[in-house]
Amino acid sequence: MSDAINSFDAMNHRHHSNLQSKISNLKSSPDRLPPIWGEWIDRTQTLHFTFEDNSFRGYAGDTITSALWASGQRILGRSFKYHRPRGILSFANHDINVLMQSGQALNVRADITPLETGMALSAVNTAGGLMGDRSSVLNVFSPFYPLGFTIKRFTISDCFLFGNASFATSVDWGS
Repeated sequence: MSDAINSFDAMNHRHHSNLQSKISNLKSSPDRLPPIWGEWIDRTQTLHFTFEDNSFRGYAGDTITSALWASGQRILGRSFKYHRPRGILSFANHDINVLMQSGQALNVRADITPLETGMALSAVNTAGGLMGDRSSVLNVFSPFYPLGFTIKRFTISDCFLFGNASFATSVDWGS
């Protein structure tokens, strides 16, 4: 039994050393983590794609988000309400901020979608592209919006503008 384990370990070590030598020959991004044994990313297969008309490369096994982040792209989307720049929240299937368009496919979830060669990606919810979003002017007014600001603030009873009176009952509607 121990001979079989030793043989397996030796074979595994040879495979890992061979993979390491192939990977070291590839030019890697400074933002990419070093390779580890057993990872899903195959760094011997380079995939080329575009995001917002800029060329990028990733590896087989990368998600769209991991390839963009490893290439140094830090803004991946815009918030839906005020168009503030958004990056990665997590790699755990929770990133609503990284919805993209791939060809005709709209709202592709970049945090879980595997990268494919030749993908032409663009961020959703932008007017003029991710970096030139004309709607990002709304971000200028963000210091005037308190945290969690919504229009509902003006329609609730006990509105902060009128003390304990309801907004609807404190306004003379002319009846």
